[in-house]
Amino acid sequence: MKRRVLFVPMHLSTGGSPKWLLELIRETVPQNEVFVAEFNNYGSYNIHKDQIINLVGKKSHECVGPTFSDNWTEERNKLWDIIQKFKPHIIHFNEVPENFEYNGFPEELLKKIYKKNRSYKIIETSHNNSFDFNKKRFNPDAFICVSEYHKKKVIEATGVKSYIWDYEMPKQEKKDREKTLEQLGLDPKKMHVLNVGLFHQNKNQKYIFDLAEEMLDENIQFHFIGNECYKKQCEINDIELPNCKIWGERADVDSFYSSMDLFLFPSHRELNPICVKEALAWGVPVIMNKIEACDLYKRYEDNSGVEFICDINVKERILEIAQKYNSPPKIQKDFTIALYTSFYNNIHFMPVLYEQIENQTYDKWKWFITDDFSKDPIVKKELVELAARDKRVIYCEQKTKKEMFWNPQHFVTEDCDYLALCDADDGLYPKALEFLNHMLKKNSKAFTFSTWFHQYKDNVEDKGNVTNSDFSYPQGDWYTYLNKHEEDLKNKGFDWEYLRSFRFFGALRGHKNIKGVEIDINKPEKSVYEDSTRMSILQKYGDYILFPRPMYKVLNHDASHASSHNMDTEEHKVSKDNLYEAVRKGEPYKDNKIVDRYYPFFDELCALSLSGIHYEKDRKNLCLITNKAITKRQSDDIQDLYFDHNFYVNTFNNQIDYFFLDINSFSKDELKEVFRKINKLTGGFEVNAYYLLNKETKEDIDAAVNLVSSVQKGFSWNVFCRNLVFKFLRKTPPALVKGKVLIELGSASLGDCVAWAPYAEEFRKINGCDVYCLTDRNDLYENSYPNVKFIGHKDKEKYTFNKEYKVGWYDDTPKEVKNREEQYTASYYLGLKHKEVKPKIDIHNKERNIEGKYVCISVHSTAQCKYWNNPEGWDKTVKYLNELGYKVVCIDKQSSYGNEATRNYIPEGVINKTGDFPLQERITDLHNCEFFIGLGSGLSWLAWGLNKDVVLISGFSNEKTEFYTPYRVINKDVCNSCWNEEEFDRGNWTWCPRHEGTEREFECSKKISFEMVREKIDALRIKNLYSSRKGAGVGLRGPTNAWGGVFNEVYVRDTYQRMFSVEEGDYVVDLGCSMGIFYFKVKHKNIDYVGVEAAQKSLSEFSSLLTSGDNVTLMNRVVNERKTGVINIGKNDFDDGKETEAEGITFKEIVGLRDRKIDFLKFDIEGEEIEILGDDETYELFVRSVSKFSGELHGTGGMNWDGWKPDSIKVLKKLKDDKRVDLRINSVDGIDVTNYFWKGVKDNRHKSYTEVIISGKIL
Repeated sequence: MKRRVLFVPMHLSTGGSPKWLLELIRETVPQNEVFVAEFNNYGSYNIHKDQIINLVGKKSHECVGPTFSDNWTEERNKLWDIIQKFKPHIIHFNEVPENFEYNGFPEELLKKIYKKNRSYKIIETSHNNSFDFNKKRFNPDAFICVSEYHKKKVIEATGVKSYIWDYEMPKQEKKDREKTLEQLGLDPKKMHVLNVGLFHQNKNQKYIFDLAEEMLDENIQFHFIGNECYKKQCEINDIELPNCKIWGERADVDSFYSSMDLFLFPSHRELNPICVKEALAWGVPVIMNKIEACDLYKRYEDNSGVEFICDINVKERILEIAQKYNSPPKIQKDFTIALYTSFYNNIHFMPVLYEQIENQTYDKWKWFITDDFSKDPIVKKELVELAARDKRVIYCEQKTKKEMFWNPQHFVTEDCDYLALCDADDGLYPKALEFLNHMLKKNSKAFTFSTWFHQYKDNVEDKGNVTNSDFSYPQGDWYTYLNKHEEDLKNKGFDWEYLRSFRFFGALRGHKNIKGVEIDINKPEKSVYEDSTRMSILQKYGDYILFPRPMYKVLNHDASHASSHNMDTEEHKVSKDNLYEAVRKGEPYKDNKIVDRYYPFFDELCALSLSGIHYEKDRKNLCLITNKAITKRQSDDIQDLYFDHNFYVNTFNNQIDYFFLDINSFSKDELKEVFRKINKLTGGFEVNAYYLLNKETKEDIDAAVNLVSSVQKGFSWNVFCRNLVFKFLRKTPPALVKGKVLIELGSASLGDCVAWAPYAEEFRKINGCDVYCLTDRNDLYENSYPNVKFIGHKDKEKYTFNKEYKVGWYDDTPKEVKNREEQYTASYYLGLKHKEVKPKIDIHNKERNIEGKYVCISVHSTAQCKYWNNPEGWDKTVKYLNELGYKVVCIDKQSSYGNEATRNYIPEGVINKTGDFPLQERITDLHNCEFFIGLGSGLSWLAWGLNKDVVLISGFSNEKTEFYTPYRVINKDVCNSCWNEEEFDRGNWTWCPRHEGTEREFECSKKISFEMVREKIDALRIKNLYSSRKGAGVGLRGPTNAWGGVFNEVYVRDTYQRMFSVEEGDYVVDLGCSMGIFYFKVKHKNIDYVGVEAAQKSLSEFSSLLTSGDNVTLMNRVVNERKTGVINIGKNDFDDGKETEAEGITFKEIVGLRDRKIDFLKFDIEGEEIEILGDDETYELFVRSVSKFSGELHGTGGMNWDGWKPDSIKVLKKLKDDKRVDLRINSVDGIDVTNYFWKGVKDNRHKSYTEVIISGKIL
């Protein structure tokens, strides 16, 4: 006869206790009759329960009652009925009954079960090492313990027999890691860290989350498996960290053990955790707390697979393991942002808005504009003309009113990543798009976005017009957020002003440019409540994120159509119905949330809402003063929002430009101490102090104002939506330094001296003192700075100085100083507001030593990371320069340089002027060269100081580290800029902090190709060519002399390749080529090019830019179908206004130049194209001989233009009607006018266009 064993577990959820019981039951079942009475049902966590039921059978399991119940006493008494019915020989309680959680044993039930004359034995097991057995009132017949520590503790307290039952985990055979991770949907190229256990304060998952928060940028993912019922009590700062994945209960936990790289177990109290045994059985290394209270550590102190948290730096150990899985960092590309604006009878706002867009610090943008069927025809005319002037501005034709306003994605091109609305009467701060690009790269999972904004009166140009700031911060999901206000809105009769008060979200709002997005509403031309309606509809596509920094300017004025008094009754009704319908349809998408990443410091960010920092273009120092605890993640988030400035916390020094402080976090006495520290500082700065009101009443405002007044005087304040912000301005200039002042440059390197020396003069000009400057390069400056006395080290003892400054990098130099621009170091130590200052360099001898045109280069530097480590780079560059007719002069000090293992040599083909001779000889050579090519080293600084164009090749530092040059070469698609982020090791010649010793070592410069450098050289040559012309200048869009129109048409606007472009290997014929010679050959190296040009000077100018290897045929001929011999075409602007003549050539002769079809024909031949295309025989030759074409068609019309040629429109009609020709018509500035060109044609004359660009593909 089998014994009957009744198991009574506290619960059968997942975790170590039910897993241990499962194994005990598994061993008991073969020899015994088993019944399981589950005392508490935790609900949906059924993994171990299902396994036990499968083991004993459904009839041998019963749940006594749910965890929370109003009838818990009655339900728990069911256990006695089970005992009576089953008649067990043994009852095993898996956990001490007196310690059962939640609704435990009723007192009367315990007495019945533990009665003295019972017919069964009782065994208890405890898994809780904190339970006090001295308090037990009912003792079992025996205890089964899970550790020696517990057995000893139980016997000491109760004297009851105690046994240990445990089971060994057999070694498991590891599965294919990569395959298993992929099956779990995980990236095998990352390191994966696992934690298994109930979310609980004792299990200490918070420790792992805090660690993960410090490792957000690492290639590491943390995983958590287990019951989540206590998750909210774990006090985890951010439960949604992107590198942390909570899986909940899992039946396939073995798949995780078999593929994870580390098991992290920071639990505070344990007896014999099964999860640690499981991890070791799968061969996963374990890091755990050294739990001494129950001697657990003794079990594992000799296990090589286990390390204790107290013995190691856990973060460093994880990073060490992660090295194995480090993959190339994902370089996030910069986004192209599409702005879109509809104009309706308000064209007068356009110039201001265009100027603010054009002046953005970020240049990857396009602006899509449309006339929203204005009554005034001048609106469309001016918009089309703007698009013609600037190729980044695209004019769009709408089919219906407000089409672009509601569905801009119909018009935005696919190359744009995000789109953002910009109203015609509003404006942008200069860094708005740079900010958007930065934040969207950091938060790429968000679908929609917006920023805070400032409200302006009168106009958006004067910062004195700011009236308020948007402090919106919606929470939850859009459906809930909007729906909860719906009844209130209905009861209010839908008051527009009331709706606006909810401030649904900020401005500069937009979303990802993806296919399938559609805003479908009733009567869109009448619907006005754009913000909330649009958001309700877009929520189905993904999450929304608000960036709490003002980047947009909203103009409040009576003429705005958004004002309630400008809306008619139908607009109110349509708008209301559309909003309610959008809210209703949004319910299925409640899982799409409003991302609250930046919420923790919302109050403090409000303090900056009206700060002057938003008008700063230069990098400033920003400091938060708070008594709150701030995590690294929160600090990083604020730094992200103010990425263009340096962010500090609780730092008081004279370099801080902007403070913002949280008044509520300080007591009055603490606040006095804060302002005492601030008032001790010198120089100019701004303080913004934030106070959160309980209610926005006069009494509460007065109380807050009185509190601040008692601490600090001289402030202004502003209140909005319970946000009371005080602003203090310190404009007092720093105390001037008088007498003799020594400025000692703490570096003998050439680059440092050139970078820092000019700030001695800046210091002198501000302070009016006698400045002595100690440098190792005095011969560079003595004549250029007559008001500064340059001295050597031996001279220092001759003088007594009132004050001494040292400029350099020292052990205590802050990291943020070292990681900024090189010149900032001087500004920092001299207390100057930083700006770039180009030095003046003494030139002792300006006489040329080298005849002819030459370029100076420098190939050596002071560490291998600074070299151009592309092995072919310098050789190809020298060869290219030689082909262009330049000599190349290497002016390095050494012909070879490096360490024993790595030597670098000057390239072949250069004039070798290396050697240990005076620096002034190199200055003479630099002074007379055409331009300079070098690295981030001293000779590049010297060339810059001598006003030479510098092609600077560097990947180890970012673009702002050295001086500004438009010819900087860096590859941002690979690892770069480690100099600005890592601590440089001067003793390590092969310093490469991220990839040293790997295939990716020095990839920052290895991946800078010769072609990248050549592009900068070519840009320099174009600039120099135009600059050499009479009356030349160079503006923002290129040269400003007579040749500027050609430059803009061909090179800037890319007019001739807008519709159909040249492909590599094409045969290109360019009639009236001018600068097209160089343009086509720069853009397409492997083409067969024939250029025909009447102006010999133009031909000579641009052919001089070509290399000997270019496959080019140039002909000084005039294209003409009627005349032969020498043809005079009159005075020519491109021939210095002289009479121009050349031999004529017909189109038939041009076709006969090659025995192949012309792949691309470009023509700008001043009307001769009409003769070619107007003649039927030549036209057919054109169609048979050309695949693609693009050129100017002259004489199309214009109301008052005497150059009109009736045959021009006839030619255009011929092309239009020819089914073999896919014809496109553009304005001369590149705007596609194909669809509406013909509306303006009457009697073979266009009413507006005097000439157009025609492009086509011949089928």
